[in-house]
Amino acid sequence: MAGTIWNSANVSATEDDPTLSNNSITRGTLVQDTSPPPPADTEADVEVNINASSSKIKRGEQLTYTVEVTNNGPDTAENVVLADGLPSNVNFVSVSGTGCSGTTSITCQFGNLNSGDSETVSITVSPFKGRSVRNTITVTSSTPDPDSDNNTDRVKTRVRR
Repeated sequence: MAGTIWNSANVSATEDDPTLSNNSITRGTLVQDTSPPPPADTEADVEVNINASSSKIKRGEQLTYTVEVTNNGPDTAENVVLADGLPSNVNFVSVSGTGCSGTTSITCQFGNLNSGDSETVSITVSPFKGRSVRNTITVTSSTPDPDSDNNTDRVKTRVRR
C-alpha cells in the first residue's frame, strides 16, 4: 500500500528542562507501492457454428440444427450465452443442451467455458410456410472477445410443399 507513515516521539525528564521545544518530533516516511502490476486483461475468442440436418425439407417435416459453441481461448470465457431467435415460419419441437430453454427464442446459458472447450446444442423445428428457413444464431461472453466476426452464424434451408 502506498502512502505516508507518520511516527511521533516525545521525551520527558524529572529535572527541569530549559528547552522544551526539542522534546518532541514527528516525521513522515513515504512508502511507495512495489507490488507487481495487475495481470493483463483476459480475453476469450468464443465461436459459434450452426448446421442443418438437411439443405431441403418439406413443410411439416422436422429440421434439426446442431450448434457448436467453442472457446478458442486464450483464457476462460465467462458467462457464455447462446441466443437463437427462431425463424417466424417454424414451429418449435425441442431443444437439448446445457442450460437451454425457450420455444420461440432459445437461450442457452453455459456459464464459464474453459479455453479449448465446446458445448453442443440440438434444436429441432418444423417449417409450416415459406420457401426457405433462415436461422441466425449468436454467442456472447462477458469476457472481452478479440474476434467478434465468428460470434454469429447463419444457415438457410429450402422448404418444399
